[in-house]
Amino acid sequence: MAGSQRIMQLTVKMRRPNDSVKWGFRISGGQDYPEPLKITKITPGSLAEQVGLLTSDFVTYIGDPPADATIWTHEQAQSALVRQGNEIIMTVQRYFFIIRTSSSYGRFTTDYATDREDASPQ
Repeated sequence: MAGSQRIMQLTVKMRRPNDSVKWGFRISGGQDYPEPLKITKITPGSLAEQVGLLTSDFVTYIGDPPADATIWTHEQAQSALVRQGNEIIMTVQRYFFIIRTSSSYGRFTTDYATDREDASPQ
């Protein structure tokens, strides 16, 4: 079985009717922490889940035009999200592995994509 790491970039747009509706995600990290800015929690049924965000997605850009979130402290990222009001445009990077397996007969090959909780940008 062989595998390789892949990176997917995803830009999502979330819109809510008012600020009483929660986005449904939590972030951690930033330049003032020992890890990059990433999503650590998704509330089931939330707007974040509906647009396809996953825990361990790394936040790279916020806003339109996109601002580089990789250089922000945690507080700067939170402030940027609040400034977005009731519409957030956010770009994330997702790291996953492709694992290639073959049947014992050698006729079939299948690729499996797996999210990596412990992956981090290089």
